[in-house]
Amino acid sequence: MKRVSIVFAAAGVIIAGAWFVGASAVRAQPSAQQAAPAPTQAVPPIGPPDPNLQTVPLPSGKKVHLLPATLETTQWGWFDNAQPPVLRVNSGDTVVMETMMHSHNQVVPGTTIDQIKKLRTDYPGRGPHTVTGPIYVEGAEPGDVLKVTINKIVPRAYGVNFNVPGMFGEFPSIYQDGQVKYLYLDWDKKVAEFLPGVLIPLRPFPGTLGVARKEPGRYSTVPPG
Repeated sequence: MKRVSIVFAAAGVIIAGAWFVGASAVRAQPSAQQAAPAPTQAVPPIGPPDPNLQTVPLPSGKKVHLLPATLETTQWGWFDNAQPPVLRVNSGDTVVMETMMHSHNQVVPGTTIDQIKKLRTDYPGRGPHTVTGPIYVEGAEPGDVLKVTINKIVPRAYGVNFNVPGMFGEFPSIYQDGQVKYLYLDWDKKVAEFLPGVLIPLRPFPGTLGVARKEPGRYSTVPPG
């Protein structure tokens, strides 16, 4: 098969779920029987895009698409190539894309470690990530090269770090009950204060960005895509 470069310009945002831009090239698949999705708690819209978000000028004939994160435009915890595209774009188009916090925006400041653990145990097999998409790139085929350029990331002002007891974490023997910590992100200084006097430099990036596997079924977002 001839290998071509499918160019997809992006402009966007992520970190604690914010406005971001990315793309997922998917190939049309035959209709497949899908398991009924697990019930999801309704969540309010995340809000309007950051007023500082700006897109770059586009070549003639290219388009800018706005893709908000809603329960209809996101998948919680898996990649599935039977999922219909939520947006179709052409090579060279730009997408301004919103992302959610973990578990369809249910892990936000105030959510306790017990609530986070319940989200994991009630829906086994899912990853925690909420991924926006899929996006269908017209003309892309399996074996092609997909190029995604991230023009801008505009993060939120907070993030979260947690350790679920008995499931994962760096020090399960120390934090046997689990813990959750919400962090204020100082984007003027580009640091987060993890502990008093302990500042961590911030370098925003998209935590999960990829394409669906060719095999049918739902695959966790936890392993790298």
